[in-house]
Amino acid sequence: MTKSPPHLSWSAKAFAIASIAFSLIAIWMVVHAAIVGRESEDDLHYLYYSATKGVDSLKFQETGARIQEFLQNEAKDPFYSYRFNERQKIVDNYPFLSVVIREVRAIKLPEVINGDLSYPEALVSIFNISLHVTTTLTLLCFAACLALVRKSWLPWVSSGLVLILAMDWYFPWQPPIWILHVRPQTIAEVFERLVQTLALAFTAGGMASDFPRGHFLMLALPVFLLRWSLRYRSSYALAAITAMVHFGMGLLLMLCLVFTDLLVRRNLLRTPAVLALITGSFCLFATLMTLQLGFLPAWTPFATGAIVATLLWVLSGIRRPAALDALIERIAKNGPVFSDLLILYGIWLVLLPISVVMYFSTIPKPIWTWGELPGRYLLMMRGPLVIGGIILIIEKFPQMAEKWVKTVAVVSLTGSLVLVAHSINLPNTLAVTPLALPEQFAARERTALSAEAGNNHEYVEADVYFAVVRSLDLGKPFPNALLTYSPDACRRRYESCER
Repeated sequence: MTKSPPHLSWSAKAFAIASIAFSLIAIWMVVHAAIVGRESEDDLHYLYYSATKGVDSLKFQETGARIQEFLQNEAKDPFYSYRFNERQKIVDNYPFLSVVIREVRAIKLPEVINGDLSYPEALVSIFNISLHVTTTLTLLCFAACLALVRKSWLPWVSSGLVLILAMDWYFPWQPPIWILHVRPQTIAEVFERLVQTLALAFTAGGMASDFPRGHFLMLALPVFLLRWSLRYRSSYALAAITAMVHFGMGLLLMLCLVFTDLLVRRNLLRTPAVLALITGSFCLFATLMTLQLGFLPAWTPFATGAIVATLLWVLSGIRRPAALDALIERIAKNGPVFSDLLILYGIWLVLLPISVVMYFSTIPKPIWTWGELPGRYLLMMRGPLVIGGIILIIEKFPQMAEKWVKTVAVVSLTGSLVLVAHSINLPNTLAVTPLALPEQFAARERTALSAEAGNNHEYVEADVYFAVVRSLDLGKPFPNALLTYSPDACRRRYESCER
């Protein structure tokens, strides 16, 4: 069982809670500054494009097929077709944000139809509201989960949260999340990417992001705090929620948790509540995959649930070699924090060579998945590593921890106030709505109007996404004049074409 300091004074608890609250306020302010100060809207178009699949699925698929046909037949460089095809596969990757965008869209579009708002103004408002809503709900969910975490850990959680944010904001050296994304040409370049990826274990940021990956990273932290507080049912429930925020990384997290429990706490997977939560989660995941791929039969989710439940029941009951049981028992004796971190980073060591081999193999596969998997895995585990490491230290020296707990709580509170001051001093923090996006959306609309008038425009991904959603929102045909290609297009936009 995990040890913890035997006593936590009300003042230390109050300081820790205040520190966490101010840290969350600081995160919200930083995200707000990022939303209103955003200078590029390219990625936003893809988020909106993904959300509109649920508005008119048939028209969405027909338009996507038309674009894909053009890219395969006309664009001589296969990169365009490959990138569009891969992005089509993950349009359901952000279920929660897509739902929020669709709800806000339903409120704002009538104002466009009534002439109260221009279409670009409506889009700016939709994104402004949607990103703020999802960020706020994520932070509230984080705070609510801490109510179930061991109260004696709150000062250490607050200190870890302040430490993570301080590293992100004051020492923001954040190498790319990929190991191989731009294909290395030499062994030296592979090694360089590996060193960059390893640095993510401590230097990666991401929690203070307005995009789904940032929201996922924020919620992944209490998933582990709940586990380490022996709240396994709540932990698995929250893990399922993270998959609704970012499906790909949430599924990876769930698989890692299940594998860890199969090793060190098999009896847990046979308890009805936990087994039902895991099975139900995978039924939900299969439903999303069915919608995403489009060709899976409707009974796939039910079959997936039955297979998962059967596998867990069988695997958790298999008799293992005595030597393996003895080793696992030794690991488990060190408590859930140590055992989880040891196994989860062991999983990374196994995934790394597989990712490298798959990335360089000639087998058709999504190279981005294998190129980014090692880095994204470390990104996901960075928060648990920092705070878990702090908890392991206080478990090792509980008497010292009890002696210094109030000091740590006061220092954490001071640090969180500094973070708030930092966030307030960021450019554009006091702005209410996005500053640069209105003109950028207006420029996209001018391009769409020009294409509707019959003027040809070279294929630009963001323009195409904008035109698709505009045709869906306003009931207009997609302007085919956006689908033209010239041989030197990739050379002129080298950064988006390198691989």
